[in-house]
Amino acid sequence: NILSRKLLLQSFIEDSISLKQFSQAELLVFQNKISEAIDILVELVKQKKRISLAAGIKAGKQLIRMKKYMDAKKLLEELWTTYKNSEYLDEVIFLLAFAEEMSGNLDRSLELYKLLLSNYPNSLYIQEARNNARLLSEKLTERNI
Repeated sequence: NILSRKLLLQSFIEDSISLKQFSQAELLVFQNKISEAIDILVELVKQKKRISLAAGIKAGKQLIRMKKYMDAKKLLEELWTTYKNSEYLDEVIFLLAFAEEMSGNLDRSLELYKLLLSNYPNSLYIQEARNNARLLSEKLTERNI
């Protein structure tokens, strides 16, 4: 009983430290110190704790913001693989589709938007994904003509 309480307390301590690091990263983003924030967030992702997915999504958004699409894609693919049963996977797929689009991988981007549309019909990203998929389809059709 004492051991289980000790483990529970240790878990709370570790989570509070991670939450503090996440908050620090958010402050750095607010201060426009994006690279420093990404470093902290990526470190949180590597720790594979409860906050790791949120940290990864935040890092992915910041990488996209800095136009580091290859790094964003790598991170988002890792999140997709690691957290494939997460309720936030729709956001990961949406960000990955956007990063693919910005990298010029239009076919892959369209594929991901369609996946989001079919597997996550109640997603907050559904309308934007639908619009992006339609525009990409038109662009790809024009390119193939």
